[in-house]
Order: sequence, then structure tokens, then C-alpha cells
Amino acid sequence: MKFRLASFAAAAALVALMLPGVAAAANVVVVAGKVIGGHGTLMVASSNQMTVYTFDKDVAGSPSVCLGGCLTAWPALTVAAGDTPTGGAGVTGTLGTSTRTDNGALQVTYNGLPLYFFHNDAKPGDTNGIYPGWKAVVLAAATPIQAVEGKAIGGHGTLMVASSNKMTLYTFDKDVAGSGVSVCTGGCLAAWPALTVTADQAPTGGTGVSGTLGAITRADDGTIQVTYNGLPIYFFKHDAAPGDTNGIYPGWKAIVLTAAAPTQVVEGKVIGSLGTLMIASSNQMTVYTFDKDVAGSGVSACTGGCLTAWPAVTVAADQSPTGGTGVAGTVGAITRADNGSVQVIYNGLPLYFFAKDTKPGDANGIYPGWKAVVLAAAAPPSATPAPTATSAPTATAKLTPPPTSTTGTGSTPGDGSVPAILFAGIAVLGFIVAKRHLAVTRA
Repeated sequence: MKFRLASFAAAAALVALMLPGVAAAANVVVVAGKVIGGHGTLMVASSNQMTVYTFDKDVAGSPSVCLGGCLTAWPALTVAAGDTPTGGAGVTGTLGTSTRTDNGALQVTYNGLPLYFFHNDAKPGDTNGIYPGWKAVVLAAATPIQAVEGKAIGGHGTLMVASSNKMTLYTFDKDVAGSGVSVCTGGCLAAWPALTVTADQAPTGGTGVSGTLGAITRADDGTIQVTYNGLPIYFFKHDAAPGDTNGIYPGWKAIVLTAAAPTQVVEGKVIGSLGTLMIASSNQMTVYTFDKDVAGSGVSACTGGCLTAWPAVTVAADQSPTGGTGVAGTVGAITRADNGSVQVIYNGLPLYFFAKDTKPGDANGIYPGWKAVVLAAAAPPSATPAPTATSAPTATAKLTPPPTSTTGTGSTPGDGSVPAILFAGIAVLGFIVAKRHLAVTRA
């Protein structure tokens, strides 16, 4: 009896092969594993290498509940009637099929859950379908690797740096969070290299990193670029040492994990005839700039013995220096290459004390090659008023004293004149008296 049944089954299979329009069942490799940056080994369709997903609302062993518009956004992975889906490398779970209730298609299942594509995945390696309620099928988890961490960098607060080399990291304003794409390519990428991991690594964050780390596959070179809160992360080629922040540039931002605490470090003070000079708020001492420093270079040229004579004005790494009264320019900070301290700068120039200034108000550091920072020039001295011109004395009427003698006519009584005849008579009389007196004396 068994022999007859086996013979019948074999004959039926042979007839099926011979009859036109009747296809034999076939094992078809429909899915395989592929390493996709930051996610580990994910399940992809063998036919097009696109990522496949499962829906949280589906129940293992039951038909798909993704219908209508849902199915438009999340097309089903299907096989032809009679095909038996199998898996390629890395696929260890159970593959099967489920007949859809809306269109009768045979949808592939994995461990009983229907499988789908995502319509916004445009190329192999895209994982845009990792979405609330939807999951990629992880066949082998990525190896977690700490890619970034926080570091206090003078004047900026705690910035994100790469764990591998401690260099500052940046984001590009033109990138769109969550787009899965970097728009920095070609020459841009040469200047702003991407922070990358290997395809089987999942980037994680160290101390101070509280946002979401992820990865995208770059379209230009296939590398796996790290993302933070959906934005691709970059280095800057002109940052030469840890603590450099030269990449803070129009259109580019350092990633601030904790803002610096604003701290007033300088202010203005009137000092003698020098005007309003910049002084340190902490000790009221005069501060100076060095002619050999270059504004905006991020470097101090005063090192060694120079720095002993002209100590740097510094702040703590987690402080953001600000200016008080009279300080209208830009206050910032640099990290010194020689000792790692955070030096205050003004309009891009490093600030210094002078070792021989011993008390507030001293300005002994005004020296060849060194300048005090003049915030307001001294007022010019008040001009001495010109003497008031003395008025010419007012001419007063000259009083003519009464004449001692005058040649009056004697014709007008009371005119103060003595008639000449009177004087003559007096003279004759005097002569006569004198002569008689002389005669008497001789007798």
C-alpha cells in the first residue's frame, strides 16, 4: 500500500512538471543578512538588498494588519504562489508565508511576523523605516563602541569630542536632522572630515552625552558616519590639537553639551592720565596685549620667560569670560598650547598682567611691544582761559588848578584875577618901606 502511494505521488509530481501552466514549488532565497552601519547585521531582501521591517501591531502567526494607506507606505515582501521562502547567510529564524486578507498575496514572514519594505528607503543600506511601531529585523547586534564624549573647553563649556582623539566635533547647518543624508561632499568633506565607525559598530556616548547617537551610510563613499540627534558629525581639518575650536565658523557649530558659566573677568577703570584702561575684575590690575600676538590666531606668542614676566589672564575651562562696564569689544578665550590653561582674549588678542605691577592703578607694563588696553582715551586737559583784556582807563576830566597868576582884565568882579596895577602899587610901597627902614637903621 505504501509503495502504491509513493508511486502515485511521484507520478503526480511528474505530471505537474509536464503539464503547461503548472509550476512546481521552489525554494527561493528571499532574505539574507547584511551589516548596516551602526545597526549590526540586519535582514535585507535578497532581490534588491533593501532593509525589511516588522510592525508592532502584527501578531506572530496571524495575517498582516497593515492595510490600505499603511500598505502603501510599507509594501509587503511577497513570493509567488507555491514558492517556499528561505534565508541566506545570517538568517537563523523560521521563514514562512501568510496569505494577505486584502489581496491574496503571499507575504513572507519571519518567526511568524509579516515582513515589509519602507517606501522612503531609496537605496540599499537605508534604514528610514526604523520608526515608532516599526523595527528593522536585527540578525546580529552591532558592537557598541564609545565614539564621543564631553570635554570642558575654555570659554565654550562642555563640548562634544571624539573619544578616539579628543578632537572637537561639529554639525553643519545645511544638514537636515533625520534625513539620513550628509550634504557635505567633495571639497567640503575634505575640510570637514566625517566622524565614522565600522559597519558592525554601534556608536555610543560617554560622559555628558545625553542625546541620541546613530549612524548613516554616506552616499558618496559608503562609509558609516556617526550622527547626534539625527545630524551628521564632523571634524575640522584646521584643528591641530585637542581643545582647538577653529571649526566654529559661519554655518558650522560645535556641539555644546553644557553651556559655560558666564564670568565677568575684565572691566574698565580710569587710571591717571591714561584714560579708561581695561583691568581684571578679580584684582583690579591693569591688563595688556602683546604686539607679536596675532588677533584671531588662537595662539599666544608669549611663552617661557616671557610668560613669567607677563602672566596670562585666565579662567576655568567651564567659564565663559565676559566684560563689565566700559568693555564694548569681544571677550573670548583660547586654550594655551604650552600648559593647557584657558587664556582670556579681547578682540582676538590674548590678555596678560605685568609682573612688576604691584597694585591697582599701576601701568608699568606699557613697554615697547606691549600696550595697555585703552577703552576710552583720557579727556584733553582744560585750556587755560586767556586773560581778560583790561579796558583802557576812562579819561577823566582834568581839573585845572586855579591859576596862581593870570592876566585878567579886572573888569569882572569875582573872576579870581588880580589887577596888574595893584601888584605894581604893592611893589612900590614895599620899596619905599624898605628904604625908610634902611635910613632909620643908619641913623
